Amino acid sequence: MSIPAIEDATAHRGPLWIRLRRFARLNPSRTEVAHLPDNLEVTFLPMERVSEQGEVDHSTMRTLGDIRSGYTYFRDGDVVVAKITPCFENGKSAWIQGCKSGVGFGTTEFHVIRAEPEVTARYLSYVVRSSEFLGRGAAAMSGAAGQQRVPEDFVLDFPVYLPPLPTQRAIADFLDRKTAALDGLIARKERLLELLAERRAALIDSIFRSVTATPVRLRHLVDLLTGYAFASDAYSQDDDDVRLVRGVNVGVGQLRWDEVVRWPRERLTGLDRYLLEPGDVVLGMDRPWISTGLRVASVRPSDCPSLLLQRVARLRGGKSLRNAFLLYSLLWEPFRAHLEPETTGVSIPHISGEQILSYSIPLPPIGEQDRLCERLDNASRRLDETAQVASTQLSLLREYRQALITAAVTGQLEIPEVPA
Repeated sequence: MSIPAIEDATAHRGPLWIRLRRFARLNPSRTEVAHLPDNLEVTFLPMERVSEQGEVDHSTMRTLGDIRSGYTYFRDGDVVVAKITPCFENGKSAWIQGCKSGVGFGTTEFHVIRAEPEVTARYLSYVVRSSEFLGRGAAAMSGAAGQQRVPEDFVLDFPVYLPPLPTQRAIADFLDRKTAALDGLIARKERLLELLAERRAALIDSIFRSVTATPVRLRHLVDLLTGYAFASDAYSQDDDDVRLVRGVNVGVGQLRWDEVVRWPRERLTGLDRYLLEPGDVVLGMDRPWISTGLRVASVRPSDCPSLLLQRVARLRGGKSLRNAFLLYSLLWEPFRAHLEPETTGVSIPHISGEQILSYSIPLPPIGEQDRLCERLDNASRRLDETAQVASTQLSLLREYRQALITAAVTGQLEIPEVPA
């Protein structure tokens, strides 16, 4: 579905396009709950408790006295939107309902939007999931690479198609039904990918547990490099420039290029060490694990040339360690067990180069490494083919879902239930 670009906020045609600041408040003050007792139990919402489909896990509770300072305040009826990369681009946002005691606090990486009477929060929750909001917001981000955030002014000045309340409700009802059906299909594909990942993990575990070689720390075996903090204001969209490998590009098992930023070729001087080579292993250091596995991949010839961006690690084996064996070693469950105690409970889990280098792997001779990798390649090939098909189908479903939302909240769909 093709969605026309919305005009700049200052050039909208017609009275229905209104800046968000005119009908909503941003980040209301926590002084609203200053009168509540410190021992009151309320909802606590880390980033991982909000899904990319707008679902909220309210299972974490804290007493108000523990969290009333230093966290983001919200209440039932508010809309929360992630403001940090890559959570914002991934669409992490939600309409808040069902808070313990009616209020909650969460990570400081949320913007909170409170609707005024002329807009329904449910409709607004779809607006912030539209490709227009996400695309423009990503372009407006500021800050250091890997830690960029959407500024408040962007949210307040975003132009929203704001029809009368009955129409807003009808659009939200329509999207509730349609996205629920799509979410069911998406969940089935995601579950298939999880099952394939579990099967792959079992294969790796069965083979690695047969290796009797002495474990050696990675610091003695690999050349590890973390990415460079490329200035975002110099990013290029010219296809002839060099792609940057960001965290969002590191998928489970391969690099993904559906979201691409580039670095000008004329500014490559002094950056040779950050150029990736075929066979290099790259690891996303922010939120390294997702439902389908570890965000680690081997660089393919088709991925080059590309440059390593901040908060992504490049690992390169030496004479005693094949890169392919290194990749399987990181996919083996003990790597997660090694890191998990230091990332559990963190809003945006991040692993460091030092943590990676302190991990130990069994180190058989090169010939045995090659034989083990060949066995694993052969055993996992069918799984990889099935996963690739499922991943493609999943991407298409997600694209259609977002296109549907965007068309509905920009007035481009005729909703049968909308009153005349």
